[in-house]
Amino acid sequence: MQNLISIEENAPIEMRDGTILRADIYRPADNNKHPAILMRTPYERQRSINSSYLNIMDAVSAGYAFIVQNIRGTYDSGGKWEEGDVYSLIEGPDGYDTVEFFANEKWCDGNIGTAGFSYCGNLQWILAKEKPPHLKAIAPWSCGTAGQAETFILTGTIDLAGLLSWAIHMGLANADKMEKEGKDVSGMRQLLNHADEYPEAIYNYLPLKDVPCFNFEGVRDIWINRVLNPVHGPEYLEKGRPEPHYAMAESLGPRLPRLAPRMLRNGNEIPR
Repeated sequence: MQNLISIEENAPIEMRDGTILRADIYRPADNNKHPAILMRTPYERQRSINSSYLNIMDAVSAGYAFIVQNIRGTYDSGGKWEEGDVYSLIEGPDGYDTVEFFANEKWCDGNIGTAGFSYCGNLQWILAKEKPPHLKAIAPWSCGTAGQAETFILTGTIDLAGLLSWAIHMGLANADKMEKEGKDVSGMRQLLNHADEYPEAIYNYLPLKDVPCFNFEGVRDIWINRVLNPVHGPEYLEKGRPEPHYAMAESLGPRLPRLAPRMLRNGNEIPR
């Protein structure tokens, strides 16, 4: 018997401040209640469902609902994105509100787990710290550990290759959004695509702050915040945001047993 899948695109989820975030929902097409897997992402949602990290159709066939949500200010989700700052004060509350919203949907049995890698993995640590009642498991992969930001500083040296690829793709995502708003992004898109095809042109460009392809609205702040100033100073902490990098890992680590009942590594539960 063929498994039928219900797909709801661009579903609205209202946050506590009234901002509407958008998600695509994939679930078994039946009248039963199912546990749900949530992936929160700054990236284009279709890109996320085609990830090798987790096959959505396999998950739905196994009896799970799968939700892919764009975080605040990305693609068709409302609000303002903090230009690559995964520690934005709003990500924890937005994640909490999202978990509790879907836990109360008529097709959900109240059990929510999260999944995702890289940026999407870091978002899970931030969400877990909020301790939403219906969050039962997190499965972050290929990201900072225990709430640590993805570290692009290696023994004092910038991991330019990793940062460049990420910044280019986030810049292209912003170009898509700006184009839908009626803005001319042809020059920005051309330079970003060229940098993606020929990254050595950026590797050899000095000074880094003047790289032409990142001197545009919607990508300039990404380049500045994540490449030129990746480790935040006292001004960052004064805003009440979590400590960056290892300081946060150390402060969050001892509290992990209270953040989420289960954590998974390679599909297996990590003993606590």
